[in-house]
Amino acid sequence: MSDFSIEPGFIKAKNNTNFSIKVQNLQNSQITINIDVNSANILAPNSVNANPGEIKEINFKPKKSSFSEQITLGS
Repeated sequence: MSDFSIEPGFIKAKNNTNFSIKVQNLQNSQITINIDVNSANILAPNSVNANPGEIKEINFKPKKSSFSEQITLGS
């Protein structure tokens, strides 16, 4: 079983607009979800902690208006 779920799995943000995803802890204990943006184009937290069943919103802030990036989440 996965440690967490993500919604949505794909995002198309427009014109330097902030965006977010929701993650839900699917485990029976607290987990830390690590966020690897690996880019200077987006501001985001390095990680979030989620309790069992908890849904967290992760906010991202683009620094420029046009780019394509991959964001990796892991626990």
